[in-house]
Amino acid sequence: MRVGNWRSGSALLTAALVMACSGTPSPPPGGTGAGGGEGLGGAGGAGGEGAAACEMWAPRLVEPEVLIGPEGLRDRLVALIDGATESVELMMYQLDCAPCVDALIAAASRGVAVRVLLDGAQGVNAGAKAALGAAGVPTRDAPTELSHDHAKVLLVDHDEVVVMSANMNSYSFASERNYGVVDRDGQDVAQLLALFERDWAGEGAIDTSCTRLILSPLNARQRLLQLLGSATQTLDLAVMYVSDPEILNALEVVAGRGVQVRVLLAMPEWIDSNAATAATLAAAGIEVRYLYTHELHAKLIVADGVAFVGSENLSSTSLDENREVGLLVTEPTPRAAIQAQLAADWAAGVAAP
Repeated sequence: MRVGNWRSGSALLTAALVMACSGTPSPPPGGTGAGGGEGLGGAGGAGGEGAAACEMWAPRLVEPEVLIGPEGLRDRLVALIDGATESVELMMYQLDCAPCVDALIAAASRGVAVRVLLDGAQGVNAGAKAALGAAGVPTRDAPTELSHDHAKVLLVDHDEVVVMSANMNSYSFASERNYGVVDRDGQDVAQLLALFERDWAGEGAIDTSCTRLILSPLNARQRLLQLLGSATQTLDLAVMYVSDPEILNALEVVAGRGVQVRVLLAMPEWIDSNAATAATLAAAGIEVRYLYTHELHAKLIVADGVAFVGSENLSSTSLDENREVGLLVTEPTPRAAIQAQLAADWAAGVAAP
């Protein structure tokens, strides 16, 4: 894949990583396959109440809030940082949003414990690192064992966490279609804090025996293939690109079972490999459209109404080598919001030739 000219472009490991799963496996809502037993250990339920959720489709006690960019996304993230009273942890691939950096510095100045973990290979982060460092905000590069720290995770007061596909940069907030959720489930928050602590320390084991999270390079390939295979009626994707051979084959297999499969891709003038991908999918009877109303940076999969939201691109590097974070949205209200935006973007899409 080449980006076209459209835009250049474990001492601290917490106990949440080692608690055993006590929950009962549950089937995917709207699907037929049983969930896998693997997962990141942690406290169950919102506020740590309830049984541990070891299945990726386990519902939360508190519905997540859906974020859809670009409209209003930057302001919502800044508001979350502005509302922090105790702590902010940020894992981000690219950070050059001045209002976001200002909000992090302002939080630190009022006594909030702020830490920022960035991808060390991204030159675009240099300005943010300098500004944060000058203000005394601790920043670190992600462990070098990872090809990239491509996660986009914001933890606030250890009570809520944002998981999304958007970088905190100017063009993400101006022109890109992205999805995210504000998750207030106690188990999810504790586990993502544990993951942050592990990567902040730069080493340590990660137990993935009990979690609903979808994490690269730990369980993302298995779980996303499981999600694709669970579709019995409809499977819709709105993704920047698809390049992993196993994922492409899974889409063809699902379509071959008679499931209606539709794929919305970023415009080929931006991601030039998408023209060949569209041809491959069309040959398997899969309808493909391009989105021109926005730069499609989303990594969205909706299988029988259950939505995957996160940072994972459908590439081998993303699934097997990067740090990525995603989750399923199984709850009715946020599912409906995601499906409504996807339907609008599909209707606005241009059929691939």
